[in-house]
Amino acid sequence: MLSPEAAAQKRPVRLTGTLLLVTRQRDALVLRDETDGIYVELNYAVGGTRRPGDRLEVSGVTGAGDFAPMVRANRITWVGAGPLPPPRPTTIAELSAGGFDAAWVELEGIVRSCNPSPLDQVPAARAGGAAPANRTEAERPGPESWTITLAQGDDRMVVQIRDHVAPEQLIDAKVKLRGVVFNVHNANRQFVRANVQVAQAGMITIVTPPPADPFALPLQPIDEILRFTPTGFTGHRIRVRGIVTAQRQGRTLWLRDGNRGLRVASDQDGALVPGDVVEVVGFADHGGYAPNLNGAIFRKVSAGSPPVPLVLLATEEISRQDSNLVQIEAKLDEVRETADGVLLALS
Repeated sequence: MLSPEAAAQKRPVRLTGTLLLVTRQRDALVLRDETDGIYVELNYAVGGTRRPGDRLEVSGVTGAGDFAPMVRANRITWVGAGPLPPPRPTTIAELSAGGFDAAWVELEGIVRSCNPSPLDQVPAARAGGAAPANRTEAERPGPESWTITLAQGDDRMVVQIRDHVAPEQLIDAKVKLRGVVFNVHNANRQFVRANVQVAQAGMITIVTPPPADPFALPLQPIDEILRFTPTGFTGHRIRVRGIVTAQRQGRTLWLRDGNRGLRVASDQDGALVPGDVVEVVGFADHGGYAPNLNGAIFRKVSAGSPPVPLVLLATEEISRQDSNLVQIEAKLDEVRETADGVLLALS
């Protein structure tokens, strides 16, 4: 591969390769030959007839790009249809090292979220070129695009899908997907993070589907979340039941089960009040002092009396009661306003 300095000299180039992906705005594409993948910027918007697997011949000049060298095309010729090449199996950790660009890869993991992504939130290009001036409204893409979060253990990767998907079929499923690596970078050409873009829903294979009814999962006591088991942690969602001690609607709720508290991140609508008994299904993660659940959904089981705070008699008890409703007697030293509310400094 040329260095950015050499690529900036606009050297003439002619490439023949397999089309992997057309950007959402249709003003760029990713091509792969027998050696590697390359980002190709166009001086016009391609129509909707080009498909992954097409063989294309590209004539143009090299460019430095904003992160990695690329090609600015002045002519594209369709050679014929063909199969997609085998992708390179990789991991989120490997992609996060920043050594891939326009690579055709295969990832396996558990889907933790799936949300529609508006057009203006889908990165289309990294080369810094202007949008084609002759693009018509008829050539503009439709709004269908989804963003998922893929997990491998503690590693996460944002994956964008240029097709219709059903969230209920993907969330908590173990999947294998094929896609193209794009890199987010700063103005100094420095790597920030990688993401993967998938051209078609057919490039996603469900290895293990999610449970048909997530609220039919076995109940797990809050006190046993992420404790040792001989089988280890699956990374899939778990189900707990508890009494609501507090809620920030659409953001966070706190539960108590026995003498243990639990913080739950959930964007689900629905107001709860202290004392409500709820069941929650979510992904268990390590917290600062205790596990918490993320990407959670909940349902109210019954109403109840507001819970009584647990009285703390020593500061040593605080870390063991993370996310629990507590009562403490102390001297108020300072009151501070923060982005999350009021912070009291006590002694």
